[in-house]
Order: sequence, then C-alpha cells, then structure tokens
Amino acid sequence: IEEFSTYQWLVRAEKIEIEDDKYKRKISFMLRRIENDIEENENIKEIVAEIINRRISIKRLLDYINVSIYKKEKVIIIIATELFKKGYKIQAIKIMIESYKKFSNSFEVVYTLAYLLHLYGEADQAVSILEIYEGENYHIKKLLAEIKGESCE
Repeated sequence: IEEFSTYQWLVRAEKIEIEDDKYKRKISFMLRRIENDIEENENIKEIVAEIINRRISIKRLLDYINVSIYKKEKVIIIIATELFKKGYKIQAIKIMIESYKKFSNSFEVVYTLAYLLHLYGEADQAVSILEIYEGENYHIKKLLAEIKGESCE
C-alpha cells in the first residue's frame, strides 16, 4: 500500500508538471504574439484576464517574459497599460516597479512607471523617479514639468 501511495504521488506530481509546462507554453505563445503585433488585442485581453483572475502571478509572468521575449520592455508596458486602463492600477504599477528594478536604464520603463504613478495620484514618487533621469530625455523633462505644473522649454 505504501508503494501504491508513493506511485500515486509521483503521478500527481508529474501531471502538475505537464500541466504547468502546457500553461507556460500557452502564456509564452501569447506573449510572443503581443511582442510581434499578431492579434495583439486578443492576446493582451487573455493575459490580462489571467492576471485579474489570479491564474498567473506578476512574478511568474515576468519570469516568462524574461525567458521567452526579446522586446521585454515593450510587452511589459503594453500589459501594464492595459491593466491600468481596466482599473487594475495596483497590479499595473506593481508590474512596472518590478520592471524598473530590472530595466532602470530603459527610458520607456522609467517614463511609463512615472506616468502611471502620476495618474494614480502618487506625484511625489513619480517626480523622485523622473528627477534621476531629468537630463537624459526631453520626454522625461516634459512629464516632470507637467507633474510639477511648470512649463517645459
């Protein structure tokens, strides 16, 4: 009986691993389609639904992106922006914060994180991020001026 129980446990573990691999391939496939602008809207909706319905964590999604996707920042920003538009602002900001930790030299990531923080009402945090990169990019200067209520010349 003990042998049988061990066998059942191994079969269950293998089944979970197979299902997990299928799920990873499914998500990676959708992410690549987003990356390559193939039926982008449908794939974004599905990925966002997976996040909203808590079938995939943000950490796991970012792990999949890191492994499967070449244009990582592009895909991350698209997903975060869609989450924000749908009202899942905390999740969108969380994705961008995690991305910022990895891609702090990416203008697009810095800008998007600061912009979403600003829209969420966290102007001070947005300003503190933008001030680090203020001299590097006109668009960052412009967003910083907008948040501060100044004109950008």
